Amino acid sequence: MRKKTKLVTPIDAPVDTKKLKHHLERVFNVKAEIKTLNEDIKQIYIDADKDGINKRVFTQAIKVRALQTRDRTALETAMDIV
Repeated sequence: MRKKTKLVTPIDAPVDTKKLKHHLERVFNVKAEIKTLNEDIKQIYIDADKDGINKRVFTQAIKVRALQTRDRTALETAMDIV
């Protein structure tokens, strides 16, 4: 069962409704973009799997690429030793 959300508005806080609406729209637009990008990422994983790329290897390669260059070089060196 979901909790009821209680809206709290400070009594003494003036609100510029145009600015509020603008910022709300920006947030929801970014959230929609994130959803689309996440769907794109899922499709890339599916395509990689179809091309015979192991999901675990692919995921690890993504993590390594995301590291800073210095850290990535150290990790790649360590992986070469193993």
